[in-house]
Amino acid sequence: METTSQWCSRRRRQWIDRALPQYAGVLAPVDINWVTAHGDCHFANLTTSGPTL
Repeated sequence: METTSQWCSRRRRQWIDRALPQYAGVLAPVDINWVTAHGDCHFANLTTSGPTL
């Protein structure tokens, strides 16, 4: 039986494989090493008067 973490990883990979070529015009990398990160990209910060990073 697949764990929630495995399911999320599989779905994430499927999205990356589809979205990168569709939106960026490049193939997804074969190997992706995930690391823990933190950012302040909150939805409210991205939807007021245009995104600013």
